Amino acid sequence: NARLYRRLEERAEKLAALSEVARLMTSSETGERVFQAIAEAAVTLLGAAHARVWADDPEARVLSPRGGFGIDPRIEASMTDYPVIPYGQGLAGRIFESRAPEYVVDAQRDPRWLNRRLLTELDLHAFAGVPLVAGDRALGVLAILFAEQRQFTPEDKELMGLLADHAAIALQNAQLYGHAQRAYEELSTAQAQLV
Repeated sequence: NARLYRRLEERAEKLAALSEVARLMTSSETGERVFQAIAEAAVTLLGAAHARVWADDPEARVLSPRGGFGIDPRIEASMTDYPVIPYGQGLAGRIFESRAPEYVVDAQRDPRWLNRRLLTELDLHAFAGVPLVAGDRALGVLAILFAEQRQFTPEDKELMGLLADHAAIALQNAQLYGHAQRAYEELSTAQAQLV
């Protein structure tokens, strides 16, 4: 009974965190706040050390950070070694191009990892990366790091997939808002020139 009760409590916590992310997405919050909430939910619900939402920059052909959350501030300082990730490079770049998730038990042993200093100095191990896809378009990657080696359960993967879906919708909304803003500015400029 105690185990069952604890599992029900954990499930309720996960649903509440996902509900909060969904609430932020439908509110007037900016994309950056939503991306941070998604990263925070990944860290909290999965027991991760750090999570980051990487977004597609198609003109530069790189992934750029849009929001992150970690339990150790030194992780953010170590992330500056790779402020962007070129398409196809490292785990995140390959996940973006392949549109397939990757679950690595120990990233310290994976030669595809770009930022070695991040892993070794902070003793980080497991990595999960899930592509952010909306329709037929890849928009980015949700990257999650863990302090220990880890085998990912089907429930872990399902939760990461839900968080990635939320991030993809938030990215798509941010892009649509940006396009609408630019169209409005162009229209305002054209109207001002006519007067």
